[in-house]
Amino acid sequence: MRTIVDELVPKNQRGKLVNSGFSNLTCVNCDSFYGSREYYDVVVITIGGPTNEKETATIQWVGRSCER
Repeated sequence: MRTIVDELVPKNQRGKLVNSGFSNLTCVNCDSFYGSREYYDVVVITIGGPTNEKETATIQWVGRSCER
């Protein structure tokens, strides 16, 4: 998953790393989520899932929204 994220948003395009940490979330009637989140000047990257086989990645651009 990390290789795909690095291809979509190369490290030199993320800006400065502001903060990072681990997530361990549990919800009712769904799988738990284990992963990490990295906050950069330009993007926020979340990688994780209930298992390695179900791992997902989310890339959010800071300060940008979709046009309607």
